[in-house]
Amino acid sequence: LLKPGGKLYLSVPDFATLCWLYLTPANSINGRFRILQMMMGTQEDLQQVSRSGFDVQVLGYHLNEAGFAEYERVPCLNLFHDLSSRKVSDTYVSLNVIAYKSSVVAPAA
Repeated sequence: LLKPGGKLYLSVPDFATLCWLYLTPANSINGRFRILQMMMGTQEDLQQVSRSGFDVQVLGYHLNEAGFAEYERVPCLNLFHDLSSRKVSDTYVSLNVIAYKSSVVAPAA
């Protein structure tokens, strides 16, 4: 469990950006297929399947519901070699946030 005031570093596919890239007329069929794999996973195994899509507003809503008081969007996390800094052309395709767990503890029911 994350202590109050703790930070969550989160990276998910940026659904809105990937939709925009998918609909770009100059994109080839192979380019669109690659973008679909970024959105939905490659489906090669159980870990490569996406069941949800997030944009910053939807992710922010769920973070608030989970008790995170604030969050900030960052271009990449730079914690280790991962997909948080992945780009298509010059466009980041991951939605990266640092969320801060609320320091206010809810009273016991």
